[in-house]
Amino acid sequence: VNSNVEKELSTNAPKLYAEIVDGEKSRTYLEQAKYMRWHAEDEISAFLGNTLNQRYGFDGKTGANSGTFSAVSYQLGTGNKLDAITAVYPYTATTTIDDITNTISYVLPRTQNHVEGDCYGQGANPMVATTSSPSDTFLYFRNVCGYLKLQLYGENITVEAISVKGNNGEKLSGLSIITAAYNEEPSIVMAETATEGVVLNCGEGVVLSNNADEPTIFWVVLPPTTFE
Repeated sequence: VNSNVEKELSTNAPKLYAEIVDGEKSRTYLEQAKYMRWHAEDEISAFLGNTLNQRYGFDGKTGANSGTFSAVSYQLGTGNKLDAITAVYPYTATTTIDDITNTISYVLPRTQNHVEGDCYGQGANPMVATTSSPSDTFLYFRNVCGYLKLQLYGENITVEAISVKGNNGEKLSGLSIITAAYNEEPSIVMAETATEGVVLNCGEGVVLSNNADEPTIFWVVLPPTTFE
């Protein structure tokens, strides 16, 4: 298929309305006043009533709680039939959905990127949404993971990376199986082939605050886990 044909297909693809559900049930959180918002460059994997992973991009501006997504590229074919539209944030080409169990296979990256401020890096926080039917294009995204918030300070200390690992081989990255249903909270289980630990990459390094009252903040996104 040439690029002009694909562009026409993506233009004819339906727009999806997406809203982030703000509620403590949709996440494990330390502060009730924190809310999730879209970024202008966000993309999602959309399964439009079938098992084809369609790539959709956000039409709005950074900071919006809701808005529309439009097809960036569009896979040809029919895929196996699904009873609803399901979407996964962020978009990855490897994300799949099972048409029998309706479970989603999603790879939690081992490396997350640190950003300055009281937040986590773009794309680090997976969310899912499922509509009531294949014709329903309203997506209400719920968070899948929980969060570890570190507040660090010290004299003349530069942090290049932070590694988080359990003491009992807990799986924190790699292949996960997500269960999502319409108007219900999602759940996630790490696969046996998943990997231990996750790393927060701080790029060229972050110089820590030397003030205990105003520490430097680091966020790490983790699947719900009982640490032994």
